[in-house]
Amino acid sequence: MQIEELLEHYLEEVPLPASVRVAVRTAWPKFLKFCQQHDLVQVSEVERHHVEDFHKDLLWRTHEQGQLYKANSVDQFVRRARQVLRWAFDQGWVTPDPTYGLLLPRPVQPQVRLLSWEQLQAVLAFPDGSTAIGLRDGLVFQLLAQTSLGPAQVLTLTLDSVRELELETATVALLEQYIKEARPALGGQGDRLFFSRDGGGLNSTVVRLRLKQAARHLGLENIPMRVLRKSYLATLEEAHRRLSFPP
Repeated sequence: MQIEELLEHYLEEVPLPASVRVAVRTAWPKFLKFCQQHDLVQVSEVERHHVEDFHKDLLWRTHEQGQLYKANSVDQFVRRARQVLRWAFDQGWVTPDPTYGLLLPRPVQPQVRLLSWEQLQAVLAFPDGSTAIGLRDGLVFQLLAQTSLGPAQVLTLTLDSVRELELETATVALLEQYIKEARPALGGQGDRLFFSRDGGGLNSTVVRLRLKQAARHLGLENIPMRVLRKSYLATLEEAHRRLSFPP
């Protein structure tokens, strides 16, 4: 088995959540490039020291924008490559296991500053609901806050899968309005739920930009997408606590 063929075999055989598939597809080309630079062709040629060297290489190598990869990115790239290689070992395509004993320290996670309920509501209400783009962005924000789906999973929702989610009544109404009015105006084809202005698939870069615009308008610091969900859950927990232990 050649290394450049391994990923497609893995994705065909192993059922993965959509977000994990995206992460694996993002990480594997970097490992494949590393193998090509070290004249590794067959999966059977990969050894533990190659995986360790791949990790070290990522720590000092710059990406396309000329900057070093963030610690979290390096961690994910190596973990996803290790995930595929472990499967290759289970299939008998490489032995011994090139990932055996490989320990990766978890990068320190920065503390996330949560939004207050008023701030969260202001962010969710920021998109202009009188436009197709605004309806789309407003629905994306609501889904990021109200569901446990990650950004990649929200952006790959379909017309069928979104109806399986448990949403607040107002969000269901927003969904129906978006599907009826905004989605056709964006010109997308197929069963995908979200589209960009040109009819292509909506990506996380656009969503981050919209959140950055909302934060700037409201005088807030930049808002990572995960903060919407964390803030939403925190406000629900606080409301539950107050109902359980009234002053």
